[in-house]
Amino acid sequence: MALILSSTGKETKELKVEDITIEKLQEVIGSYVERIVVAHLGKVLYVNDEAALTGLPFNPDASSIAGMTLKGDAVLLTKEEDNEWQR
Repeated sequence: MALILSSTGKETKELKVEDITIEKLQEVIGSYVERIVVAHLGKVLYVNDEAALTGLPFNPDASSIAGMTLKGDAVLLTKEEDNEWQR
């Protein structure tokens, strides 16, 4: 299960890996997506490519995972899940 990490403090939601498409990621994130690989954790984050330009709120959970400041909603997957949805 992929996790949707909300920047607004809402509950984290789950997203079935088999339901993921690039269009679904764009819908959840609200824009074009940027892929961030967090290699030491075996995770991949998909974030809003334009978050810094559009004034989206800080996302503490995604920022903590990535080790950098991220804004807007994010989708978190394991590297295996990331490989699976892209097949």
